[in-house]
Amino acid sequence: MSNYFRSERMKLIQLLIKPETAYSLIRAIGQLESIQFRDLNEGKPNILREFQNDVKRFDKLERRIRKFDSVTQSITIEESDEENLLQNEEIEAIEKGSIDNIEDEIMENITKLDDLVENEQQLKRRWFELIEFQHNLKILSRKIKEKDFSHSQRMIKLHSNSSSETTSNVSSSSSSATTSDILTSEDDLIKLESMSDEKTKEEIEKTQQVSRQTKGIIEQKKKVNKKPTKEHYLDVYNQYLKFNIVTGTILTESRGRIERLIWRGTKGNAYVSFWDIHDPIFNPIKKAHEHKTVFVVYYSGGFLQNRITKIVESFNAKVFNIRSTHKERKQQLEDVKLQLADLKTTIKQTNLYMKKFLKFLKLRILPWYRRIHIEKATYHTLNLFSRDTNEQYMVAEGWVRLSKLDKFRQVVQENDEIGEHAIIINILDHKQMGLMEPTYIKCKEYQKTVQSLVNSFFIPKYREINPAPIMLVTFPFFFAVMFSDLGHGILLTLFALFLFKTYDVYKVSHYHSLIQLFYNARHLILTMGISSCFIGIMYNEIFAAPMHFFDSCWEPDTNSTVAYINKGNNCTYPFGVDPEWAYKSNWLIFFNSFKMKNAVIFGLFQVTIGLLIATINCIFKKKYFNLFLDIIPKFLILFSTTGYMCFLIIYKWLVNWENRKGQEGGIKIIVTLIDLAFYLGKVEDENEFFNNQQVIQKVLLSIIIICIVIMWFIKPYLEYRLLKKKLRLWELGEIQQQNFEYTDAESFSFADLFVNQSILSIEFVLGILSNTASYTRLWALSLSHSELSAIFWDKLIMYPLSLHIPGLVAYGYLFWCFFTLFVLMMSEGLSAFLHTLRLHWIEFFSKFVDDENGIEFHPFSFKFSFKKLANQEDDEFEL
Repeated sequence: MSNYFRSERMKLIQLLIKPETAYSLIRAIGQLESIQFRDLNEGKPNILREFQNDVKRFDKLERRIRKFDSVTQSITIEESDEENLLQNEEIEAIEKGSIDNIEDEIMENITKLDDLVENEQQLKRRWFELIEFQHNLKILSRKIKEKDFSHSQRMIKLHSNSSSETTSNVSSSSSSATTSDILTSEDDLIKLESMSDEKTKEEIEKTQQVSRQTKGIIEQKKKVNKKPTKEHYLDVYNQYLKFNIVTGTILTESRGRIERLIWRGTKGNAYVSFWDIHDPIFNPIKKAHEHKTVFVVYYSGGFLQNRITKIVESFNAKVFNIRSTHKERKQQLEDVKLQLADLKTTIKQTNLYMKKFLKFLKLRILPWYRRIHIEKATYHTLNLFSRDTNEQYMVAEGWVRLSKLDKFRQVVQENDEIGEHAIIINILDHKQMGLMEPTYIKCKEYQKTVQSLVNSFFIPKYREINPAPIMLVTFPFFFAVMFSDLGHGILLTLFALFLFKTYDVYKVSHYHSLIQLFYNARHLILTMGISSCFIGIMYNEIFAAPMHFFDSCWEPDTNSTVAYINKGNNCTYPFGVDPEWAYKSNWLIFFNSFKMKNAVIFGLFQVTIGLLIATINCIFKKKYFNLFLDIIPKFLILFSTTGYMCFLIIYKWLVNWENRKGQEGGIKIIVTLIDLAFYLGKVEDENEFFNNQQVIQKVLLSIIIICIVIMWFIKPYLEYRLLKKKLRLWELGEIQQQNFEYTDAESFSFADLFVNQSILSIEFVLGILSNTASYTRLWALSLSHSELSAIFWDKLIMYPLSLHIPGLVAYGYLFWCFFTLFVLMMSEGLSAFLHTLRLHWIEFFSKFVDDENGIEFHPFSFKFSFKKLANQEDDEFEL
């Protein structure tokens, strides 16, 4: 624990390395976790650094491996897959083999993967098209009927025998009617006839012209007294009345738009029929089911074909070549079924091969990545080095942990492949260079959560006290004071134990970041739960109900329905609050007073610890000027104000006020504090706590005034004189520049120092009041938590029980569980956690944290990077 209070000492070293030795040395140093290299090329663009092309090369390989990882996420490797399991020899070949061979292997496999994926996509697209083609053929086989030609012959006779007015109307729909009888069902014919009424005059004239031509041919045949033959009618049908079709499939939601667009694009000379495919078709490309519709566009003449095809293809429609006769369509359907059967076998074999190949890749991803990461980290580190003036050595500087310095020297000597003077180590004086030592604090697992909370606010500098060990105690305790209930503490403890139980599953799973926070903070949650149980027993509350562990010192008065009498003058409840207080009419007044005074005492305790840390830091840094003119006056002001108030609180608790005449109800402390501030410590006889109280209060008031004068006026004046003296000595050359912060007399003045110190002094004095008020949140949140818990218990448990309705009791219990978990445990628990964090960050840390932040120590290590990557705990990885 002593190492946890202070950071480990560091040494700044310089390495002079022959270029041919640098690579192997960095590979060996990456195992130690002992050195943090400085960037000697700071400000230099990456593109101008010596090994940037190598870094880019391995960046590219990393992207390839991440692609392998993304496509193998769903693949699981079982122990039965012996042929796929990676042998030790193969792992060793990857980890120690040539990086060029590994690169060639990765690029070969990425090409192979791309080919397999493209082939798979093509097979899936072909399957999708054949399925749609099959549905198209099935529907058209049912809907499109081939009629006898005699029906067409009767329709032509109908045209030849009708009158001129009737002829124009009939001929406007003759082609549509004929084709509808030949190609479509009767429902489509009705649609076609309804659409023919909306045709334009130009279209009607064209249709009438066709009718007149047809009528003229028939009359010409009659003149020669020859009966028209079947071939004659067929010629007329093929020349004037035959319809062509364009068919395929579209998305169901596009049918309305495509119908309107075809109608407008063909000026009403085409008719569309739709038939929905009832079962949705799975699209393997989009990996989703799609609702499709078969469409048929009827048109006459060949000039509309290209226009209709472009229209339907603009809606991503699949257009199929359907045969004209029923027999040919049936043969097409059989061919499609055979192709689907063959394609199904091909896809199955492709999937088996793809799965085997992905297993092969998955086993090699981590070894590949580890090797690539080592290479990339090595060259990235080499980019931090510079060259000496003769270009013979590469120069490196870094911070080494003092405990690892001997081992570091040993590793350097073992990797001196060339011989003498290939690697030279020099110890540098960081103070002469004006550098700050980085901070390295070695933490156990249960300390990491609290240490991360400290690091989020500030990084302790070297030889400064680390407040995290103190927070290990104060953080759970302050949380428990606000979350003061035995029942809720037990639930929180059980939740922490659940996190410990399932931690092994968490390590091998990929959870959401919020769940990861709970698992990482499981030790802190456990201590918060146990502390809440302790404070809940002290306050004697379990789900807002009192607990009768021992016999109460109070009993109801037989002469009154509300009064209680004490069993004896010396009766004291053994531990915590007497449970009978919960049944008294003034229980809220008692608990408010008790919890509020406790909160102020706890606050004084933590603020005092903060000033003690500041004192120890000043002693270790030998800043005695700040110690005597800043820290000690703050101590005196704190104990003359808040400290005196806490003394009066404890004194009032220890005195039996019933034996003091005129003061049977006790003295209000707030009155005494007001007299201290506004009446210069004067105390009335009826408000006197103890003898000579007025003298003591005047002494305290004098101490406060003297300390404020020292902090506000004397400290900036003496600091100004000291800086002027140092400036003169520096000008005479008697002190070094690094020991003096100001090198220009114009860079500071007494006014600047006075204004800055005035702000700090006023902030501290007002902070005494604000800190006292801020710590009352310990009382406020405890009261709100207790009141909410009591309301839920009374309204959802006790009230339904008083009505003797079983169903209402069950519903009340369910609601009580819901509100307990989501309101009291989650909402109130989060609120208590945030307020506890605020008390430490603002009230506690502000007493010893200055403006200068430390530098966290990040050693160069392959091992830490591997743990972050694989989300697993590894032993040291040997190359």
